[in-house]
Amino acid sequence: MGEPARKFDYPTLRHVEADELLAKAAHLTGALKTAMDAFQIEHDKLVMKHKEHIAPVKHALEVLERQIKAYAKKHRVDLFEGRDRIDLAYGALLRKEESHVRKIRDMLQRLEDAGANDGIKIIKSVDWDAIEGWTDERLIEVGTERVKAESFAYEIFQEADEK
Repeated sequence: MGEPARKFDYPTLRHVEADELLAKAAHLTGALKTAMDAFQIEHDKLVMKHKEHIAPVKHALEVLERQIKAYAKKHRVDLFEGRDRIDLAYGALLRKEESHVRKIRDMLQRLEDAGANDGIKIIKSVDWDAIEGWTDERLIEVGTERVKAESFAYEIFQEADEK
């Protein structure tokens, strides 16, 4: 680890201790970045190496899955004979029958026209961005107040040999 980005005369022991913590954070941040960069390089190499083998097999499997489903749908009477599952040597075919409401484009307008408000979802939420701009008096009227909060963060200066 090189010299810090700048020299500093520490007024108290607490400043020295705080800077030692920051030095450790800087070192670990650099080590993590190095490790993540190495990982990304290896990951990219593996993806490129196997992509040409994986992509066609994946595509062929997707096509075959569509064919299996289409075949089962076309021959459902012969295959399922009133059952929802048939077990075969290499796997099982599954059938599920469900009912659902067909979704149409202008459904909201139709519900409003029919006065069917129980079919309309209305979502209410607090607009905190707007409330942040309210006066203190108005905040008190609704039972809240503006409070001060203190937070802490840190930044790491680049090491001298990285500049």
